[in-house]
Amino acid sequence: MALFSLFRERPEKVAATALYAAIVEQSRRPEYYSQMGVPDTLDGRFDILVLNASLPMRRLTGAGDRAAKVSQALFNLMFQDMDQSLREMGVGDLIVPKRIKEMGEAFYGRALAYDKALAEADRTALAEALTRNVFKGREAAGVNALAAYAQRAYRAVGMQSIDDLCDGRIAFPEVSTDTAS
Repeated sequence: MALFSLFRERPEKVAATALYAAIVEQSRRPEYYSQMGVPDTLDGRFDILVLNASLPMRRLTGAGDRAAKVSQALFNLMFQDMDQSLREMGVGDLIVPKRIKEMGEAFYGRALAYDKALAEADRTALAEALTRNVFKGREAAGVNALAAYAQRAYRAVGMQSIDDLCDGRIAFPEVSTDTAS
């Protein structure tokens, strides 16, 4: 029996894999790109992934050892996937670590800005952060809808139990152009 336990995935990695799959699925929803005007580019998709991934990571923060392990495993898995994606796109082996470092810094900066605005329920600050990051400083008609979605998602993830998240279960709200939060 001990032999089989050597090959069993750690529970936090299993949970992180399920969470990451749900985050990727949510981030690929066409409404972001077709209705909200998020650029359907590598950068645009990265920004939506960051927005959706930062929500469960924030919820898990300070919720104990198990939650910290799941959050770290989720972060690691996300950046392993990005590393692999860059390599598949033909980015050279010498450049990938630099790009991953830049992406990690971008993740933390964006997550911090979104978290602060969401925690304070400051739609203006959130829209400004989304304009700066997602829309690269350009005015975008969909920024208010994206901010409203982020607020709904923040509340939805915030109401989910830590146990559910630590078991890899997450539910995001629908993506819509509704600007009511």
